[in-house]
Amino acid sequence: MLHDRALLVTLSLSKFEPKRTDKRITRQVLSDHGAAAGTLRVAKKLLPDEAIEPINKLHSETREYHYRHTLAWGEQGERLLNSQFFMEYAAAMAAFREKADALSDTFAAHYDDYVATARTSLNGAFDPSDYPAQRLIREKFRFKLEYSPVPAAGDFRISVMEEAMENLRQSVDIRIADATRSARTEAARRLAEPLAAMVQRLSDPDAVFRDSLVTNLREMADLLPVLNVTADPELDSVRQRILTDLYQADPGLLRENRTVRASTARKAQSILDTMNGFFAPAAS
Repeated sequence: MLHDRALLVTLSLSKFEPKRTDKRITRQVLSDHGAAAGTLRVAKKLLPDEAIEPINKLHSETREYHYRHTLAWGEQGERLLNSQFFMEYAAAMAAFREKADALSDTFAAHYDDYVATARTSLNGAFDPSDYPAQRLIREKFRFKLEYSPVPAAGDFRISVMEEAMENLRQSVDIRIADATRSARTEAARRLAEPLAAMVQRLSDPDAVFRDSLVTNLREMADLLPVLNVTADPELDSVRQRILTDLYQADPGLLRENRTVRASTARKAQSILDTMNGFFAPAAS
Protein backbone atom coordinates (compact mmCIF):
# COMPACT_ATOMS: atom_id res chain seq x y z
CA MET A 1 0.00 0.00 0.00
CA LEU A 2 1.14 3.52 -0.77
CA HIS A 3 0.87 4.72 2.84
CA ASP A 4 3.36 2.00 3.84
CA ARG A 5 5.91 3.09 1.26
CA ALA A 6 5.74 6.88 1.25
CA LEU A 7 4.97 10.02 3.22
CA LEU A 8 3.89 13.53 2.33
CA VAL A 9 6.23 16.48 2.60
CA THR A 10 5.47 20.19 2.19
CA LEU A 11 8.21 22.78 1.63
CA SER A 12 7.54 26.48 2.24
CA LEU A 13 10.20 29.10 1.56
CA SER A 14 9.71 32.83 2.03
CA LYS A 15 11.86 35.94 1.95
CA PHE A 16 11.71 39.69 1.75
CA GLU A 17 10.63 40.62 -1.78
CA PRO A 18 12.89 43.46 -2.98
CA LYS A 19 10.58 44.78 -5.72
CA ARG A 20 7.57 47.06 -5.55
CA THR A 21 5.23 48.72 -7.99
CA ASP A 22 5.50 52.47 -7.46
CA LYS A 23 1.93 53.71 -7.81
CA ARG A 24 2.86 57.38 -7.71
CA ILE A 25 5.43 57.14 -10.49
CA THR A 26 3.14 54.83 -12.45
CA ARG A 27 0.38 57.46 -12.41
CA GLN A 28 2.88 60.10 -13.46
CA VAL A 29 4.17 58.03 -16.40
CA LEU A 30 0.64 57.20 -17.52
CA SER A 31 -0.23 60.87 -17.46
CA ASP A 32 2.94 61.98 -19.26
CA HIS A 33 2.35 59.51 -22.09
CA GLY A 34 -1.42 59.68 -22.23
CA ALA A 35 -1.62 55.94 -21.63
CA ALA A 36 -4.72 54.22 -20.31
CA ALA A 37 -4.78 53.06 -16.71
CA GLY A 38 -3.62 49.47 -16.29
CA THR A 39 -1.53 49.43 -19.47
CA LEU A 40 1.77 49.67 -17.63
CA ARG A 41 3.30 49.62 -14.18
CA VAL A 42 6.56 51.07 -12.94
CA ALA A 43 8.44 48.61 -10.74
CA LYS A 44 11.45 49.51 -8.68
CA LYS A 45 14.20 47.51 -7.00
CA LEU A 46 14.19 48.19 -3.30
CA LEU A 47 17.65 46.73 -2.70
CA PRO A 48 20.82 46.12 -4.69
CA ASP A 49 20.94 42.76 -6.48
CA GLU A 50 23.78 41.42 -4.34
CA ALA A 51 21.63 41.77 -1.21
CA ILE A 52 19.07 39.10 -2.06
CA GLU A 53 20.64 37.13 -4.93
CA PRO A 54 22.44 34.53 -2.73
CA ILE A 55 19.15 33.70 -1.02
CA ASN A 56 17.28 33.54 -4.35
CA LYS A 57 19.90 31.12 -5.65
CA LEU A 58 19.73 28.91 -2.57
CA HIS A 59 15.92 28.83 -2.64
CA SER A 60 16.05 27.76 -6.29
CA GLU A 61 18.52 24.98 -5.48
CA THR A 62 16.37 23.84 -2.55
CA ARG A 63 13.18 23.70 -4.61
CA GLU A 64 14.96 21.92 -7.45
CA TYR A 65 16.21 19.23 -5.07
CA HIS A 66 12.77 18.94 -3.44
CA TYR A 67 10.88 18.59 -6.73
CA ARG A 68 13.47 16.28 -8.24
CA HIS A 69 13.28 13.78 -5.37
CA THR A 70 9.51 13.86 -4.79
CA LEU A 71 6.34 13.36 -6.80
CA ALA A 72 3.21 15.48 -7.13
CA TRP A 73 0.38 14.71 -4.72
CA GLY A 74 -2.32 17.20 -3.76
CA GLU A 75 -3.32 20.76 -4.49
CA GLN A 76 -1.96 22.23 -1.25
CA GLY A 77 1.72 21.82 -2.06
CA GLU A 78 2.18 18.35 -0.58
CA ARG A 79 4.52 16.02 -2.44
CA LEU A 80 5.12 12.30 -2.19
CA LEU A 81 8.45 11.14 -0.75
CA ASN A 82 9.69 7.55 -0.82
CA SER A 83 10.01 6.58 2.86
CA GLN A 84 13.16 4.55 2.12
CA PHE A 85 14.80 7.80 0.99
CA PHE A 86 13.65 9.79 4.03
CA MET A 87 16.97 9.93 5.89
CA GLU A 88 18.92 11.08 2.84
CA TYR A 89 16.26 13.64 1.94
CA ALA A 90 16.02 14.97 5.50
CA ALA A 91 19.80 15.34 5.74
CA ALA A 92 19.94 17.25 2.45
CA MET A 93 17.13 19.57 3.51
CA ALA A 94 18.79 20.16 6.89
CA ALA A 95 21.91 21.29 5.03
CA PHE A 96 19.83 23.64 2.87
CA ARG A 97 18.13 25.00 6.00
CA GLU A 98 21.47 25.67 7.68
CA LYS A 99 22.69 27.62 4.65
CA ALA A 100 19.39 29.52 4.42
CA ASP A 101 19.58 30.53 8.09
CA ALA A 102 23.14 31.75 7.68
CA LEU A 103 22.32 33.79 4.58
CA SER A 104 19.20 35.24 6.21
CA ASP A 105 21.21 36.24 9.30
CA THR A 106 23.80 37.92 7.08
CA PHE A 107 21.09 39.76 5.17
CA ALA A 108 19.51 41.01 8.40
CA ALA A 109 22.89 42.13 9.74
CA HIS A 110 23.54 44.26 6.63
CA TYR A 111 19.95 45.35 6.05
CA ASP A 112 20.42 48.96 7.19
CA ASP A 113 23.39 49.31 4.83
CA TYR A 114 21.32 47.98 1.93
CA VAL A 115 18.55 50.47 2.71
CA ALA A 116 21.06 53.32 2.85
CA THR A 117 22.38 52.31 -0.58
CA ALA A 118 18.84 52.17 -1.94
CA ARG A 119 18.07 55.62 -0.54
CA THR A 120 20.90 57.00 -2.66
CA SER A 121 20.30 54.98 -5.83
CA LEU A 122 16.51 55.46 -5.91
CA ASN A 123 16.75 59.12 -4.94
CA GLY A 124 13.27 60.61 -5.44
CA ALA A 125 11.73 57.17 -5.89
CA PHE A 126 12.83 56.10 -2.41
CA ASP A 127 9.91 55.53 -0.04
CA PRO A 128 10.68 54.57 3.57
CA SER A 129 7.31 52.82 3.88
CA ASP A 130 8.55 50.15 1.45
CA TYR A 131 11.02 48.91 4.04
CA PRO A 132 10.15 46.98 7.21
CA ALA A 133 11.94 47.94 10.39
CA GLN A 134 15.30 46.27 10.92
CA ARG A 135 14.00 44.39 13.96
CA LEU A 136 11.30 42.77 11.80
CA ILE A 137 13.27 41.93 8.67
CA ARG A 138 14.60 38.55 9.83
CA GLU A 139 11.03 37.30 10.25
CA LYS A 140 10.49 37.69 6.50
CA PHE A 141 12.74 34.70 5.89
CA ARG A 142 11.26 31.26 6.57
CA PHE A 143 12.31 27.72 5.80
CA LYS A 144 9.46 25.41 6.72
CA LEU A 145 9.31 21.67 6.12
CA GLU A 146 6.33 19.57 7.18
CA TYR A 147 5.88 15.80 7.02
CA SER A 148 2.61 13.92 7.23
CA PRO A 149 1.44 10.36 6.55
CA VAL A 150 -0.26 9.36 3.34
CA PRO A 151 -3.91 8.89 4.30
CA ALA A 152 -5.44 5.44 4.32
CA ALA A 153 -9.14 4.72 4.18
CA GLY A 154 -9.01 2.58 7.33
CA ASP A 155 -7.53 5.36 9.46
CA PHE A 156 -10.73 7.27 10.19
CA ARG A 157 -11.38 7.79 13.91
CA ILE A 158 -14.82 9.28 13.72
CA SER A 159 -18.18 7.93 14.70
CA VAL A 160 -20.67 8.21 11.85
CA MET A 161 -23.30 6.04 10.32
CA GLU A 162 -21.88 2.92 8.69
CA GLU A 163 -23.08 3.96 5.22
CA ALA A 164 -21.42 7.37 5.55
CA MET A 165 -18.23 5.73 6.80
CA GLU A 166 -18.19 3.43 3.77
CA ASN A 167 -18.62 6.44 1.48
CA LEU A 168 -15.68 8.13 3.17
CA ARG A 169 -13.54 5.04 2.76
CA GLN A 170 -14.44 4.76 -0.90
CA SER A 171 -13.65 8.44 -1.45
CA VAL A 172 -10.21 8.05 0.09
CA ASP A 173 -9.63 4.79 -1.77
CA ILE A 174 -10.36 6.56 -5.06
CA ARG A 175 -8.01 9.41 -4.20
CA ILE A 176 -5.25 7.00 -3.22
CA ALA A 177 -5.73 5.02 -6.42
CA ASP A 178 -5.62 8.21 -8.50
CA ALA A 179 -2.52 9.41 -6.66
CA THR A 180 -0.83 6.04 -7.12
CA ARG A 181 -1.46 6.15 -10.87
CA SER A 182 -0.24 9.75 -11.01
CA ALA A 183 2.94 8.90 -9.11
CA ARG A 184 3.63 6.01 -11.47
CA THR A 185 2.95 8.15 -14.53
CA GLU A 186 5.13 11.02 -13.34
CA ALA A 187 8.05 8.72 -12.57
CA ALA A 188 7.69 7.17 -16.02
CA ARG A 189 7.46 10.60 -17.66
CA ARG A 190 10.67 11.75 -16.02
CA LEU A 191 12.42 8.64 -17.32
CA ALA A 192 10.87 8.88 -20.78
CA GLU A 193 11.99 12.48 -21.37
CA PRO A 194 15.76 11.79 -21.59
CA LEU A 195 15.02 8.57 -23.49
CA ALA A 196 12.99 10.47 -26.09
CA ALA A 197 15.71 13.11 -26.37
CA MET A 198 18.27 10.37 -27.00
CA VAL A 199 16.10 8.81 -29.72
CA GLN A 200 15.55 12.17 -31.40
CA ARG A 201 19.20 13.25 -31.47
CA LEU A 202 20.81 9.90 -32.23
CA SER A 203 18.36 8.98 -34.97
CA ASP A 204 19.70 11.91 -36.98
CA PRO A 205 23.30 11.00 -37.92
CA ASP A 206 24.20 14.68 -38.35
CA ALA A 207 22.55 16.07 -35.22
CA VAL A 208 24.88 17.74 -32.73
CA PHE A 209 24.42 16.87 -29.06
CA ARG A 210 26.08 17.47 -25.72
CA ASP A 211 27.32 14.86 -23.26
CA SER A 212 24.23 15.65 -21.16
CA LEU A 213 22.20 13.61 -23.66
CA VAL A 214 23.72 10.56 -21.97
CA THR A 215 24.36 11.90 -18.47
CA ASN A 216 20.75 13.09 -18.08
CA LEU A 217 19.55 9.55 -18.73
CA ARG A 218 22.08 8.13 -16.28
CA GLU A 219 20.94 10.57 -13.59
CA MET A 220 17.30 9.60 -14.06
CA ALA A 221 18.15 5.89 -13.98
CA ASP A 222 19.99 6.49 -10.70
CA LEU A 223 17.09 8.53 -9.31
CA LEU A 224 14.29 6.15 -10.31
CA PRO A 225 14.48 3.94 -7.17
CA VAL A 226 13.65 7.09 -5.18
CA LEU A 227 10.71 8.03 -7.41
CA ASN A 228 9.33 4.51 -7.75
CA VAL A 229 7.39 4.80 -4.50
CA THR A 230 4.94 2.11 -5.57
CA ALA A 231 7.79 -0.38 -6.17
CA ASP A 232 6.37 -0.89 -9.65
CA PRO A 233 8.13 -3.89 -11.24
CA GLU A 234 7.50 -2.59 -14.76
CA LEU A 235 9.26 0.68 -13.97
CA ASP A 236 12.14 -1.24 -12.46
CA SER A 237 12.28 -3.42 -15.57
CA VAL A 238 12.64 -0.32 -17.75
CA ARG A 239 15.42 0.90 -15.50
CA GLN A 240 17.23 -2.42 -15.73
CA ARG A 241 17.11 -2.28 -19.53
CA ILE A 242 18.56 1.22 -19.46
CA LEU A 243 21.34 0.07 -17.15
CA THR A 244 22.11 -2.82 -19.48
CA ASP A 245 21.72 -1.18 -22.91
CA LEU A 246 22.33 2.57 -22.51
CA TYR A 247 23.91 3.50 -19.18
CA GLN A 248 27.50 2.99 -20.34
CA ALA A 249 27.03 4.75 -23.69
CA ASP A 250 30.05 6.89 -24.59
CA PRO A 251 29.07 10.33 -25.96
CA GLY A 252 32.34 10.63 -27.85
CA LEU A 253 31.89 7.26 -29.53
CA LEU A 254 28.29 8.10 -30.40
CA ARG A 255 29.52 11.19 -32.24
CA GLU A 256 32.29 9.38 -34.11
CA ASN A 257 30.73 6.01 -34.94
CA ARG A 258 27.49 6.11 -36.93
CA THR A 259 26.91 2.40 -36.54
CA VAL A 260 27.07 2.59 -32.74
CA ARG A 261 24.97 5.74 -32.83
CA ALA A 262 22.21 4.10 -34.88
CA SER A 263 22.28 0.96 -32.73
CA THR A 264 21.97 3.02 -29.56
CA ALA A 265 19.07 4.99 -31.03
CA ARG A 266 17.25 1.72 -31.80
CA LYS A 267 17.81 0.42 -28.28
CA ALA A 268 16.50 3.66 -26.79
CA GLN A 269 13.45 3.56 -29.07
CA SER A 270 12.79 -0.06 -28.15
CA ILE A 271 12.79 0.80 -24.45
CA LEU A 272 10.63 3.87 -25.07
CA ASP A 273 8.10 1.75 -26.98
CA THR A 274 7.61 -0.46 -23.93
CA MET A 275 6.60 2.58 -21.88
CA ASN A 276 3.41 3.44 -23.78
CA GLY A 277 1.33 1.63 -21.18
CA PHE A 278 2.46 4.03 -18.46
CA PHE A 279 0.69 6.89 -20.21
CA ALA A 280 -2.50 5.12 -21.23
CA PRO A 281 -5.67 6.52 -19.62
CA ALA A 282 -6.99 4.55 -16.66
CA ALA A 283 -9.76 2.12 -17.37
CA SER A 284 -13.11 3.41 -16.28
